[in-house]
Amino acid sequence: EYLLRYNKKQNQNILNIELYGGGSYLVRKELNRFIDRKLLPTARFIVSYTLLPKKNIALPFAIEFLNKPVSIENLPRNPLIVQYTYFQQLAYPLRTIPTIKASAGFSKLKLNGIFSYFQFSFTSTLISEVTTNRFNLFFNFEERRLVSRATNQYGFSTNHNIPVSSLKAVFEVNLNSYLNEQLLQSGNQLIKNTNLWSSAIMLLRFRNFKRFSFVIETAASYSQNFVPSSSGFNDLERKILNLTPKFNGRWNMAKNFSAGIQSAWHQFDLLNNPISLLFADADLIWKPKNSKFSFEMKAENLFNEEVFTLTNVFFNAQSLTSIPLIGRNIQVSARVNF
Repeated sequence: EYLLRYNKKQNQNILNIELYGGGSYLVRKELNRFIDRKLLPTARFIVSYTLLPKKNIALPFAIEFLNKPVSIENLPRNPLIVQYTYFQQLAYPLRTIPTIKASAGFSKLKLNGIFSYFQFSFTSTLISEVTTNRFNLFFNFEERRLVSRATNQYGFSTNHNIPVSSLKAVFEVNLNSYLNEQLLQSGNQLIKNTNLWSSAIMLLRFRNFKRFSFVIETAASYSQNFVPSSSGFNDLERKILNLTPKFNGRWNMAKNFSAGIQSAWHQFDLLNNPISLLFADADLIWKPKNSKFSFEMKAENLFNEEVFTLTNVFFNAQSLTSIPLIGRNIQVSARVNF
């Protein structure tokens, strides 16, 4: 592997060029017998340029070409049992996958601590994965292979931090949205499926507000598939919206005694079959003065929820995950530092 690097700074603007090159030797072996082996060239070429029109403003741009080998985990193997009713067969050859990436951003930091950031990104994978699903009763047999056809990803993200000095608090907003393409097999036809995934997080963080420190947060996520009407996969166009308000707080009643609470109200699949779960934990921590010992009492799952259920939409399937939970319980512990 080798590396060439060039950096230049002019009028506060920064230019960076990097070139990595090398090789990767892959071997596929089954039952102590070599099936395939190949030496593959690898490369990575990056050009980034950052404009600094003002001291508190930055405009970063970057473009990258990447040629990397297929991941070892994706090399051909016998069908893998992913879940009880889900079998996966990989049919990847020993080869490299060329990828092109580009991004552009904007960031601004003010003297009062207000920070804003935006980024747009684009990724094109020139050799793409194709997924074929075959169903027998309630068993899903999936095969993944590679074809010489490009799929793209478009992304947008933004982050904003706004201090509220009068409340000793910080208001934060994070937004992310990605549009991903994937190929599906329908008979002898390749169908391009597009998946939209977006998330939003807004939180207000208080620190040492009259002996209280707490965070109020709301998180939302949205997912949807867009499939051509002629594909026969129209049942995959389900929309999923999840919403989770949270509250985490701590009350410092004394220097060596505090109480805390962590709560979350999960609302899953609001557009179809809404599921609502309310979780709350509480704790008391006491550390005697000039002592190596500390004591904690914690109560978990105060609302005695029994099952945690999560719904998701993927490129070629939907999932409903249910996880059994430990019921309402109380724990007492002691800790010593020595």
